[in-house]
Amino acid sequence: MESNGFGPRTRYIPIPSSLLGSLLEEIDTIGELKCTLRVFALVRQRRNSRVWLKMSELTSDPVLIAALADQGHPATLVILEGIKRAANRGTVIQIERDDEVIVLINDELGRREASQITELPLVQPFDQSLGDPQHRKGQNIFSLYEQNVGVLSPILAQKLTDAEQNYPWPWIQEAITIAVEHNKRHWAYIESILKRWTNEGKDDGKSRRRTKTTDPDEFSRRYGHVARGKHANGS
Repeated sequence: MESNGFGPRTRYIPIPSSLLGSLLEEIDTIGELKCTLRVFALVRQRRNSRVWLKMSELTSDPVLIAALADQGHPATLVILEGIKRAANRGTVIQIERDDEVIVLINDELGRREASQITELPLVQPFDQSLGDPQHRKGQNIFSLYEQNVGVLSPILAQKLTDAEQNYPWPWIQEAITIAVEHNKRHWAYIESILKRWTNEGKDDGKSRRRTKTTDPDEFSRRYGHVARGKHANGS
């Protein structure tokens, strides 16, 4: 898509000169570069005093998702890897706290906030107005998981991507709700619920295959010898 250039009312954000110089030479993946630039944009343009981001905000950011949609992998995986690379390079700070990953710019302000991160609330809403409205979407499986269960890893993100392809979205939502209610906040428990519903049917009457316990042929194969034995004994 062609650009018409920058108009007189264009807002500008401060970017370290090294990011456009020596670091630009060193950054070797488009994922890391775009993630780094997006972190600067979201933090610098924020309309409140919060200078940190939650990882779930980045993995559900419509602009970043659209920008990384053509990388050959799910955008969430590219974002997780991009932020990890940026943290290893030292351009951003990544901190795990209360089952959430916090991302800050690695400058004086970011380092000061990082030292006080345990005192920061995690409930402030993400300013979605910074994103392109035409790319806004509803809650995705990654933000749903992070908000209710725990931190994402690249391996887990791939499992969630597979689950989204294999199970109906309402099932995933309900399975996560059940896991939270039973304080079983891990993917193995959630996946076991989904597999059971797939194999045995769900209470809405929809199932992808008949259950073994209600299949008369399977019942006969499993327990026919027991019935025959009882008849032979006259019982």
